[in-house]
Amino acid sequence: AHCGVALLHARRSTDAVAAFERGLGEATTPLAALPNLALLAGTHALEGSMSRARALVEDARGRSWPEGWVDGYTGSLLQFAEALLAVEDLDVETAQHHLDLLERHLETIEHWPLVAHVQALVDLVGRGPDAALERLEDTRATHQARRSAHPATESTLVTTRALLLVAAGRAHTVLVA
Repeated sequence: AHCGVALLHARRSTDAVAAFERGLGEATTPLAALPNLALLAGTHALEGSMSRARALVEDARGRSWPEGWVDGYTGSLLQFAEALLAVEDLDVETAQHHLDLLERHLETIEHWPLVAHVQALVDLVGRGPDAALERLEDTRATHQARRSAHPATESTLVTTRALLLVAAGRAHTVLVA
């Protein structure tokens, strides 16, 4: 799982998926299975493989996990996948519910840029591009103050910001930035 996370954040999603699949296949305990299953579901959702993400989420829902695992750090990308699946269904309320479960982890979780991206999509659909831009900028400022941004993170957030600017009818801002 740890190797897969490094690959995911290096934008090598195919290699990350292979690492998560191997980790899931070799897992002998729930503590080893859940992170790989959650990361696999989240990566597929992020890459747009929604049917695969949905199948993995259903697999996770059908298993028994200790209390707090699924909505804790260990299952964080499962919540991320659930939120993206809800966005796909234009169900902003359900998407926000899954993101809210991650709220307590956002200060420390390495996946915060991915969560910020999905939050931007939820805000875009539910509240409009200006509200989405405002929250994204606040999130970036908060994490920049913590010095938790690196080039791959910035790239993800710049792309998300560009999407929101285009949605707000300000494509020219993207071109001059």
